[in-house]
Amino acid sequence: MNFLRNIVNGIKTTFLTDSSIPKSRYVILNKLHSARFSKVYHCRLRESGKEVCVKIYQVREKEPNNEGLEMQILNEISILRRVNHPCILGCLNVYLTSHRAVMEMEYMNGGDLFDYLVKNGIQNERVVRQIAIRLMSAVKYLHSVNITHRDIKLENMLLERFNDISSVKLSDFGLSVETEKETLMTDQVGTSYYMAPELYRRLPYGNKIDCWSCGVVIYSLLYGTFPFAGEDQELVSNILRGKVRFPNDIKISDDCKDFILGLLTVKASSRLSSQQAIEHPFIDGNEILGSTLIEHGNLCNCHSESLLSQLTTTTTNDSSQDQNSTSYE
Repeated sequence: MNFLRNIVNGIKTTFLTDSSIPKSRYVILNKLHSARFSKVYHCRLRESGKEVCVKIYQVREKEPNNEGLEMQILNEISILRRVNHPCILGCLNVYLTSHRAVMEMEYMNGGDLFDYLVKNGIQNERVVRQIAIRLMSAVKYLHSVNITHRDIKLENMLLERFNDISSVKLSDFGLSVETEKETLMTDQVGTSYYMAPELYRRLPYGNKIDCWSCGVVIYSLLYGTFPFAGEDQELVSNILRGKVRFPNDIKISDDCKDFILGLLTVKASSRLSSQQAIEHPFIDGNEILGSTLIEHGNLCNCHSESLLSQLTTTTTNDSSQDQNSTSYE
């Protein structure tokens, strides 16, 4: 906890000394997602015309568990400010007030990998290998800087361009965590079909839970189903048993099977690490994307403004209609 608290305090200090938010920075084009504490918009920057994705967290003073939510938000921001990789969704700007956080990110126009799979059906091994290279490149990078994603799934892999699966990037760091090297985690988080056995056994775990999730993603792309089926306790039992079946009607190479089995190994100590996965013959480490060395300094601009109501926008499909302003409330 002291490690995380130091990160949070450092972020707050930076925000409180940075410049204010420009008035009317965005034009809202579409609302992409809405949840209890957050909204996500597709926006256009007024000044440059660039399209961006804007995620807004709203934290009310009287909200139950306010402090816990604030810690989660600040933890996500601290991670987004650090990561810089071609296979990870980039964060461009962050704005913070006492009750709201605004994250300006790359806009991915192609939707997520789950919707792509539903629309286009199962993928051949050649295509899946290209996705695996991008995914494992991102995960190896995160692990090299002591970040565990903890929610890798098809829905958190976004396509930069419509129907262009080669542009996929890993996103959504809401459950991610920064730890000191070799530190084990204990909180049970993630999405049920993608969670590693040690999470269900409530054992201390390390970053290899991400590798298990990668195995689920790759299997699902090849076969159009999860490697472990069922609901509730049946699903848990199947994951803990870890028996992976490869249907005979879909042919894949021995290297591909061995790669999947290496990721979906029940015993964490025997499971492929992200480094071992990169070196596996199925991927070929020579094709790894992006540097594993973190750059020094902040990788996005950070700002604070006590009156974020000044951040107004116009909801319109016509860039010439700029008269009616509305806030993000």
